[in-house]
Amino acid sequence: MALNISARRRATLRAIGGCEDGRLHAVGDDGTVLRRTDAGEWLRVTGTGHEPFSAIACDAGRLVISGMRGGVVVLDGGRVLRAYLWKRSGD
Repeated sequence: MALNISARRRATLRAIGGCEDGRLHAVGDDGTVLRRTDAGEWLRVTGTGHEPFSAIACDAGRLVISGMRGGVVVLDGGRVLRAYLWKRSGD
């Protein structure tokens, strides 16, 4: 299955991980968070800022991603529950 992401925004992916329920996510530079659907498509999760993300962990049905500048995002079902993010100048 091809990864279909807009050519306007390219980012290096730094981590991919799955949860116990089979959900897969990938994270990377410039706040990139992708969620794999049951149909095998990858969708971008919005509201994740510009943090360069580098790690994924799952617990109690929630996904936690962390960034290279100390940012943390908590997701539940592809929805952002909490976001503690680094802000670049001009944001």
